[in-house]
Amino acid sequence: MIDGSETNDGAFTWTNIPYEIEVGTSYKIRVTSLTDGSIFDSSDDFIFFQEKINLVFPNSSEHFYEGYTYNLNWKENIKEKIKIDLLKDNSYLLTISDSTSSSGTSTFAWKVPGLNLTDGYKIKISKNTDEQFSDTSEASFSINNPYLKLTSLNNGEILEPGTSFNITWEDSLEENIKIGLYNNGVIKQWISSDTASDGEFLWSIPWSVEGGSDFKIRIMSTYNSLNYDESDMSFTITPQIQLVFPNGGEKLWVTSTYSIVWNENTVDYVKIELFKSDTLFSIIDSHESSTGTYEWELSKSYVGGSDFKIKIIDAYDESILGESENYFSISYFPKTFGGTSSDLGKSFQQTSDGGFIIAAQTLSFSSSSDFWLIKTDSNGNKEWDKAFGGTDSEIPYYVEQTSDGGYIVTGFTSSFGAGGYDVWLIKVDSNGNEEWNKTFGSTGYEEGKFVHQTLDNGYLIIGQTTSFGAGGYDAWLIKTDSNGNEEWNKTFGGIESDVVYSANNTDDGGFIITGQSDSYGEADLWLLKINSSYNAELNTTLDLNRGYLYSAQQTLDDGYILTGMYGYPTYNAFLIKTNSNGDVIWNKSFGSSEDDCGYSVFQTQNGGYAITGYISSDTSRQNACLIKTDANGNSEWTRSFGGWNDDYGTSIIQSSDGSYIIVGTTATFGEGGWDVWLIKTDSNGNIVE
Repeated sequence: MIDGSETNDGAFTWTNIPYEIEVGTSYKIRVTSLTDGSIFDSSDDFIFFQEKINLVFPNSSEHFYEGYTYNLNWKENIKEKIKIDLLKDNSYLLTISDSTSSSGTSTFAWKVPGLNLTDGYKIKISKNTDEQFSDTSEASFSINNPYLKLTSLNNGEILEPGTSFNITWEDSLEENIKIGLYNNGVIKQWISSDTASDGEFLWSIPWSVEGGSDFKIRIMSTYNSLNYDESDMSFTITPQIQLVFPNGGEKLWVTSTYSIVWNENTVDYVKIELFKSDTLFSIIDSHESSTGTYEWELSKSYVGGSDFKIKIIDAYDESILGESENYFSISYFPKTFGGTSSDLGKSFQQTSDGGFIIAAQTLSFSSSSDFWLIKTDSNGNKEWDKAFGGTDSEIPYYVEQTSDGGYIVTGFTSSFGAGGYDVWLIKVDSNGNEEWNKTFGSTGYEEGKFVHQTLDNGYLIIGQTTSFGAGGYDAWLIKTDSNGNEEWNKTFGGIESDVVYSANNTDDGGFIITGQSDSYGEADLWLLKINSSYNAELNTTLDLNRGYLYSAQQTLDDGYILTGMYGYPTYNAFLIKTNSNGDVIWNKSFGSSEDDCGYSVFQTQNGGYAITGYISSDTSRQNACLIKTDANGNSEWTRSFGGWNDDYGTSIIQSSDGSYIIVGTTATFGEGGWDVWLIKTDSNGNIVE
């Protein structure tokens, strides 16, 4: 069909008469009504379609290259063999093919032979048996040598790994090229397997290429690999070592582990040396396989200083080395407090002047365990410290700054009171001088775990008791006036032991209490919410395989975030999110194959969570930790702090600048035994002074 919907205006121009119509004399045109097929008319005489050939390519002054293959294209309707000739200056030069099949629209792949490199060439397509039916290129084309010339790396240059070099060339190619690095005639690597033939390529010289002096660059056509050029002279890639870390300006901390990192392109083994003031201080390793990284543990034997450098040296050729560009420092964790015995950090709070008040237990400055208050400035430098106690043991658990600028601290005493352990409440002024102290209890075991100044300037103590309540340990609330005199007390618990570990304020003026309950479960996690009227409005347990719930904080959605440890006999730190009714929303665990624990948790400024406690190493030693998660409890990063002895964090806050402050205990640093430890990190958990 020529047309199926032509307007009935008495004329139609038939264009592009198809070559598929075979030669013949029996053709007629029929015009038919679209609405009534019985109405039509045909040609009075037959139409003759004669033989015709039409060359499509080449036709437009193309440029051909010797050795390349091109598809010659034509159309015809003769349905016989076709002959293809090459003309030069409109005269016959050679026959490309004397008999090739053809059917309507056809192609022939022609590889350009070696000829005079000039223009004036044409293709002629003709009927095999009758050349009067033919067609020839409308315009002549040229045949050229595919020119490709490398114009750089021809003069024995010396290159360094880790730098860049601009490879340049000249070419007359239409296709892309590829660039190879050769050594002694053997390909080492493809610099680029397909890049535009635009005359330049910026090469980043990799460290993975072994140094040597017999290198050449080869550039070649992606169309014809025999068309290439290469460097006139061999060039050199120098054997080198480049130290990446530490490279200057870093602050490293004694007893921490760091990855020394370097690049190299020729070394099998290295020795690693530490220099102080450009003098050899120690050989870290004398014969280490050159893997590019080395785990370096800074033991306590290292002295501090700000003038250290690392050198990485070829173990067999000391002329090949890399070193720190500038000095780095080695420091001890700066903020420890204590003596030669055991001094344990319990809790702390940032004070109104930007400093910190720390409640600690000391054995170094008393004949037995005493309360110890330490006041520091905002940089953690001690301003004053005071110890409180008698002839027996006293342990503090919580300290808070009061509205008059002084401090209130609670814990237990066995030196004073009615016997056993009694809750001990001490009020001091802003310089740590005692104003008064009170005990609460009987002959059993009573401990104060939390204290908060109330709106009437009195105090609410939350702790535990065995002298009062339903049986075993019970949670115990004591309300006092501003001078510490008891106004009332309440207990919460069942007939078995219900132990209190910590408490925290809630936004409604109440408190969230954590512990472990045997009355409402079997050693289950215990979550107790007290409202502003001091009545229990939530009392629930979570069964998590003999776990310990050490800390809870109310979250922005009025739920709670909890941490502690579970998983007997090998414990993992956990992070549990609940709604306001104590129902678990999600539960995450963190840890290693050894015991790990979360002691304190809070919601961070970005809505995530931060935990401190400890994580255990493969050698079963405990390091203080800072675990940061997103709002769904997924770990974002973990930092560990410590050394060859046990160290742990007990309390954590976030400052307004996004930094984290941790109070804990270290057996690695300080004066000996256990020391109180104050750590400040940036918002990414990196130690700062």
